[in-house]
Amino acid sequence: MTVYRKSFPGGTAEQVLVILHTTKNKEVLKRAQAIYCRAAHNMALAQIADITGYTVSTIRKLHCLFLREGMKIFALSGRGGRHNSLMTPAEETVFLKPFIESGDKGGILKVSAIHRALCKKAGREVCLSTTYNLLHRHGWRKIMPRHPKADKNAQTAFKKMA
Repeated sequence: MTVYRKSFPGGTAEQVLVILHTTKNKEVLKRAQAIYCRAAHNMALAQIADITGYTVSTIRKLHCLFLREGMKIFALSGRGGRHNSLMTPAEETVFLKPFIESGDKGGILKVSAIHRALCKKAGREVCLSTTYNLLHRHGWRKIMPRHPKADKNAQTAFKKMA
């Protein structure tokens, strides 16, 4: 049996047991197991590490974090997100509006023009892939223009022969 310097508050085992039974998130489950093993059974760090798959140092950090913050450690926010975006989605829509109007009038839009405008808006050189990602986020796709005098019957006959 391990002797810990600080003990968890009373009722911790019961509260964490509820989380163990209700969570569907793998990370929350492992954290709850690490806390529950100490709160309910006073297990050693090495035993808890074997059960959860965490390292001993991670178990120590979780226990310290739980003593500091309490049940907040189980409220994990999702990973990812747009942390390095040039503009918000609303600003992107406003930025693309003149290009949409130009396209609605029948004009051909060139990505290079949109890319130059984006670089100017950002105040620095931006990768071309950033421009394509911006267009993709707003549902744009590449459509090849067709010649107005093109013969559709000849095109389908050519496709059948090839």
